[in-house]
Amino acid sequence: VSSCHKQDIQQIKGRIWLGVEWDDPQRGKHDGTYEGTQYFKCRHPRGGSFIRPNKANFGVDFLAAVKDRYGLNDEQDVQRGTENTLVFGKTVEFVGMDSIAEQQSQLNQLVDISVRECAVSHAGQKEEISRTCANIRHINLSRNLISSWETVTAIASQIQNLETLNVRSLQPRFLVRFSSSYLFAFWVFKPVWVFFS
Repeated sequence: VSSCHKQDIQQIKGRIWLGVEWDDPQRGKHDGTYEGTQYFKCRHPRGGSFIRPNKANFGVDFLAAVKDRYGLNDEQDVQRGTENTLVFGKTVEFVGMDSIAEQQSQLNQLVDISVRECAVSHAGQKEEISRTCANIRHINLSRNLISSWETVTAIASQIQNLETLNVRSLQPRFLVRFSSSYLFAFWVFKPVWVFFS
């Protein structure tokens, strides 16, 4: 997954395009100029591209990612009983999949949550995380679409028992804007380990 920042929405030759600046400028093709017209500006002369809106992923909120990762999405069928899978050419039977699925379905009992690479871009509704996932102690938010410390703070400040927060490999622009004042919002009463890289 490559990340970029939307710079502009344009209609070019009768079609809608998103002008984006890639975090990795080698992904780009131009500086925001197409056929002599400057649609947007990039920091790197070849860091921009135009992409179709249906190719863009604008992300999901934290709880949607948790529900999807832990099998609580209404669109998914949770497998019950036993499950057979092929490992190195041999069939392996997993017994007790129903109890694992049942345990994971209890969001308020989850302690360690990893939404790594789940396209999390925002916190969601205010206080919804604290009502739904009251026992979280460890969160892995790495490799997501989060682009600001305000979003991290909006998620972490809702978790009273938070001990560790992994924000490794978030967008490069994100870490540049770090300020200890953002951490203060959820670090007032106890220390939280925050992992950056």
